[in-house]
Amino acid sequence: MSVEPMQATVLSREYLSPSMIRVRLGGDELRHFESCGSPDEFIWLSFPKPDGTTSGRYYTVRLWEEDTRCLTVDFVKHDVGIGTDWACNASAGDRIDIYLPRSRFSPPAEGSILLLGDFSALPAIARIIDEVSPDRAIVAHIEIPTLDDRLDLRAGENITIFWHETFGQSGRTTSLTEIAVNALPPECLSYVWIAGEAKAVAECRRHVRDAWRVAKDRITAVGYWVEGQARG
Repeated sequence: MSVEPMQATVLSREYLSPSMIRVRLGGDELRHFESCGSPDEFIWLSFPKPDGTTSGRYYTVRLWEEDTRCLTVDFVKHDVGIGTDWACNASAGDRIDIYLPRSRFSPPAEGSILLLGDFSALPAIARIIDEVSPDRAIVAHIEIPTLDDRLDLRAGENITIFWHETFGQSGRTTSLTEIAVNALPPECLSYVWIAGEAKAVAECRRHVRDAWRVAKDRITAVGYWVEGQARG
């Protein structure tokens, strides 16, 4: 992250689904924002605490509009969490410190792409689908809490999306490993992007590498959160 934060101002807040909150940020300091240009880029948000200190979390940049200096961030609504509390109560004019983004998405120039993520990965998956060339075949497996948490994602003849309504529904927080084991690799698979709970992501990565024989340099696996630890 950058050494010095930029202060952003809340422009608006809305619910995209029962479990997803969208916050749009703006402000003059965002003139210094430098996008990675990668669809899974993520920023550090520094949330104020009642005792005067701060606590931060990484969040995906769902959309960056350079001409209007508007930054869109989608928040998963957890039962508890400093990011959830902030997003649920954010009002126009509220301020928050952000740091410049980083990214991990790095597919080769050709071949199909498989995206595998739990609900926390949905903002990144949505942006990847938006920004990857429409000529590129994409298969996405997305774990969500309920049917009502499906979002309208870009459609196309080369895009296949599987929704799995198992997030937090089976006595376990995530069933991402089982989703990976039961999935079929798409034809001409050249790259796999995985994100979600850290242990499940590691298990999915191992399955893709060993069962599907995908080279490790063609797999990006990102642990967004850890089971048993405070989430966003």
